[in-house]
Amino acid sequence: MAISRASANAIAAEEEAKINALKKRAARQAAALQVEGAPPVETVTCRVLKAGDGRISMGVHIASIGDAFYEKGETFQAPIDLATGLEDRGYVEIQDAPKSDV
Repeated sequence: MAISRASANAIAAEEEAKINALKKRAARQAAALQVEGAPPVETVTCRVLKAGDGRISMGVHIASIGDAFYEKGETFQAPIDLATGLEDRGYVEIQDAPKSDV
């Protein structure tokens, strides 16, 4: 049984409307969170040490290749609680005092 073009267009329009409604809901919820004011996150600069080379994810995934990782000597910003955990394992060295990330 074939679906007519008009029927297919109606189904596509209905799906698009659902997606747009979800996007509006997410935007409204995000705006409410910003109004409430989430507490600032304390961040520090971390420098990757030899032990952390290739072990700390950059949070980027490349399809059919895998995740990207920081290499020795690179620096990045991280929340202080995460940074202290990585420093305790010998993966990074914290470079500076905490900064409030607004």
